[in-house]
Amino acid sequence: MVVTKRRLKAKELMLPPCIPDSKLWTESIHPGRVAIRVKFGSATATTFYIHPEWVHPQEKVIHSSVATPAVAGADIDWEHRVWQWSGKEVMHPMWATRRLTTDELRTKSKATSFNMMQHWRDVTTTVINGGSTTLWVVSVPMLTNTHDIEAGVELIWEALPTMKKQTVTNSANWVSDQVLKEKKRKEKKRKAVEIDAGVEI
Repeated sequence: MVVTKRRLKAKELMLPPCIPDSKLWTESIHPGRVAIRVKFGSATATTFYIHPEWVHPQEKVIHSSVATPAVAGADIDWEHRVWQWSGKEVMHPMWATRRLTTDELRTKSKATSFNMMQHWRDVTTTVINGGSTTLWVVSVPMLTNTHDIEAGVELIWEALPTMKKQTVTNSANWVSDQVLKEKKRKEKKRKAVEIDAGVEI
């Protein structure tokens, strides 16, 4: 869970859905999915999905008999847990923020209402290729607090309805996906021009 350390004003917190390996899905019914919209030039926006990633460090338990030599007169035993970092950890606070259904909010939390929600933010990139310029618009949902939150309060947002069938279709690269769509559009336009000109295809 994620708990505030200080008082937050409404919409002060903005947590993006970070994914280090850029795994995107063209279709998904994963209950924790987050949608990202990508618009390439004048083309219709395409929706991709990312799934929560949470990989914590491995724990190693060090026992008193291993850590220190026997001490005369010592009659206590202790153990110490140490995190071992490998560089593969994914511990972004957005994924750690609990997502509960309305029923779970009543039974699993002391909170009476959700205090977080997704707020869309647009990120634009201009791609210059020779004499043409194309604008890419990526709409990313940031997790933000809906109202003022006091210190020591857990952040909670509403979970999507869970569906029975869990199937996903992977998209290797959203850039190549958009480029392929643009090629198909240009090819369709070229054929239409040739037909109008009386060229046999």
